[in-house]
This record gives sequence, structure tokens and C-alpha cells, in this order.
Amino acid sequence: MAAKHQEDTEEDAEAPEPVAPSESGRGSQVPQPESAAPGAHAETAPEWLTRVLAEARLSLREASAIVRREESYFWQLLVKRRKRTLPTPQELELLVPHLRGVTLIEALEKVWGLDRAMIVESVAVLAARNEAGVRWEDLNADQRENIKQTIYIALGNAAMRARAKGNGGDD
Repeated sequence: MAAKHQEDTEEDAEAPEPVAPSESGRGSQVPQPESAAPGAHAETAPEWLTRVLAEARLSLREASAIVRREESYFWQLLVKRRKRTLPTPQELELLVPHLRGVTLIEALEKVWGLDRAMIVESVAVLAARNEAGVRWEDLNADQRENIKQTIYIALGNAAMRARAKGNGGDD
């Protein structure tokens, strides 16, 4: 038991995070991201989750409840930095509606590293095979425009990645 306490103490010393205390003594508020400088480095999945939960003003307990995990799930993952499994795609699907301006595709991209362009291509293939469940004609003008913009953004991102690779980028 003493060895376990020592590990926790050493772990706490390595990466302390400011967290508001709760009634139980454990923090329930989302820690603030360390660097607010955009483009400084690529966000890790835990950093992204920390940021979007803070932007949505969701406590770690609230977020844990939304994804139907024990109340300390996000606290252990994001504050204590304990090795926990990342939220599954199904759990992200439950969480995304509570986040501000985040789509499920973006969450899958940030947390699981799925390529947005590949998702768009897959949807296009399903649509071409008439298996997408929705026909283009069934969509209203706003929905069509939203899909077009998403495709343009994905294509633009793919073009930027290709240019970065061609210019010796490490992406």
C-alpha cells in the first residue's frame, strides 16, 4: 500500500494540474489546457478532450456520467493521467451533443486518429452504392451546403498535408 501511495505522489509531482476541489476532495472541474497558443504542437487526445470539455463548461463528473462511465473516469484520464482507455466511438457519440461546435467526425479524428478524408470517401462510396440511407434529393438546401463545405474542408486539409509532405514537412 505504501508503494502505491508513493507512485501516486511521484505521478502528482510530475504533472500537477489546477483543479477545483469537490465535496469528496477530488477535483471535478476540467483542468485548463497548459498552452493556449494554437499551432504550438499537435494536441494529444487527452489535451483535446481537456480543451473541449472546458469550452463546453462540463465538469469531469458530468462528462463521465454522459458517457456512462464511473464518475472518476475523466478525472483519472485527464488529471491524474492514469492509463485509461480513451472514450469509444459510441461514448463520443453520446458526448458530442454536449460539446460546443464539435462534430462526431472531428471527435473521431482527434481522439482515435481517423482520417476525415477517408470518412468522407467512405460516405461517398456508400452513397454511390445507394447504401448511405439518404439520397441527395432527400436533403434540404442547408444540409447539402453543409455536406459540400465539409467535403471542401476535407479536400483542403488533404491538399495542405500533401504540400507539407512535399516541402519536407514531418506530417
